[in-house]
Amino acid sequence: MTCSFFALDESDNPETKIISMTGVVVPVSDYKEVARAIYSFVHEITPNGIGGTPELHGCALLKGHDWATDEIRLRCFEMVANLINQLELRVIRTGYYRSSVKLFTKNDPKLHQLNFMNMSLSVRDELEKGAVIPVIDGLDEKVGRTLARQGQQPALMVAKGWKELCSIQPAENMCEPMFAPSSNSVLIQLVDMVGYMLQAQDYELIGRETSDFKKEVIQRSKIMVSSLVDNEVIRMKGPSEHS
Repeated sequence: MTCSFFALDESDNPETKIISMTGVVVPVSDYKEVARAIYSFVHEITPNGIGGTPELHGCALLKGHDWATDEIRLRCFEMVANLINQLELRVIRTGYYRSSVKLFTKNDPKLHQLNFMNMSLSVRDELEKGAVIPVIDGLDEKVGRTLARQGQQPALMVAKGWKELCSIQPAENMCEPMFAPSSNSVLIQLVDMVGYMLQAQDYELIGRETSDFKKEVIQRSKIMVSSLVDNEVIRMKGPSEHS
């Protein structure tokens, strides 16, 4: 039986008008290598340990560090892309055009519940092999309470003898989610960087012009082997699109 972390990070981009969630599956056996690789790289780029250990956070990468140049920032994205390939980590992203999900966003503005359900359904292969532990960015109490209840459902249904009715199978292998801010979790920093790279690709998808830096980020995102990445942005059809 295996055990995997499933690091998750959400995004709501007002420029592309796409709401998404990105996940990276990290087998527990690979966790130490992920931590070693990221922290070693951060130590390498930090001059004499100035300012402690910087956080890798896509949209504010190395902000406040005077020594950080765009070249160094691009090296961060390149390191993460190469790490995904090296460890053959599975990357999953699902997103929706905001205009097509207005009925859902009325009660769930960032589509946490819908995207979390999609993410949970996407790791069926991992669930067949063993336990999957969702690790979600942030400590927002309302979001945490909502997703924690949603994450508890498989275990509750198994306990009540309703295992076969659960949409997530094998239900007993889906663990309750844990929450952590990116500053305290190398897994969240990993998925944040991956998510930022995939979100950058949205500008190409919709044909919108973007900065030269983000164009370079898009090129780094394409280092990730395509067979490891499932990146889907959906435009729902129906009344929600025109309401």
